[in-house]
Amino acid sequence: MDFFYLFCLLLGGYIVFYILRQRFKISRGREKSQHSNVKSSELIDVRLVIIKNHKLLNWLYTIDQSFMIKVRFVLFLSVMIFIILLVVSSDVTVSTFVKVCLINFLIITIMPLILIPPIVSGEMKKIKNAVPFFIDLVAVCVQTGLTVESSIQFIADKFSQFNINMASLMDIVMKKSAIIGFEDAIHRLYLSVTIPEMKMFCSSLRQSVHYGTPLYENLMELSKDVRINMILESEEKIGKLSAKMSIPLILLIMFPITILIIAPGLLRILQNAGI
Repeated sequence: MDFFYLFCLLLGGYIVFYILRQRFKISRGREKSQHSNVKSSELIDVRLVIIKNHKLLNWLYTIDQSFMIKVRFVLFLSVMIFIILLVVSSDVTVSTFVKVCLINFLIITIMPLILIPPIVSGEMKKIKNAVPFFIDLVAVCVQTGLTVESSIQFIADKFSQFNINMASLMDIVMKKSAIIGFEDAIHRLYLSVTIPEMKMFCSSLRQSVHYGTPLYENLMELSKDVRINMILESEEKIGKLSAKMSIPLILLIMFPITILIIAPGLLRILQNAGI
């Protein structure tokens, strides 16, 4: 009965967590839609694009979104572990199987929540690092005589070898531009992304399309500014590194040296005291 109560407690906690997470998603979508005239459903889900392009993230996201897949995976894994336990030991009961199911259910439930955010954050940093290269390529294509739309479409088709997420985002923008127009598609990308460099790139494109400003000079200047910001961020990280290194320096070097200095005198005192 204790396992039954434990299972009910865990199941109730999971249901409450699931309801709160769904409400948070709804409230976040409403908050985004209030800041602009564009509906939240019409924005580009950058996180989902990254997940679809990553095999591990796609697998974890599928398990996290589908309760039935999660249950099937838990049962399959629990049965396999239970069979192994039967082969290894004969003291296996039904309560052992229930314990295995509960542990697997917790692991499968928590694993996507732990692994997905840091991997997505890492992929976002890769997109941020790829922005200046994409800007340079667009500027070169524009300088050769191609239109902005043709330049972005051409580079998006070739850019997947360098960064598939950046290429997928631009491909989605070009597909939307065929329906709602290039300026509106760029505006939706501007509202969807949280990367400042991407927002600056979208603003430059919108300004060029709307006001007719020279695009090549703006893009080259933007690419230069983005690289300068990256260098400044790297210098800031290097500056913080010395402070972070002081902790292992104190723990691994200063304490042993202090012990080596104090130990001989302490041993002599103990020897003279007859201890």
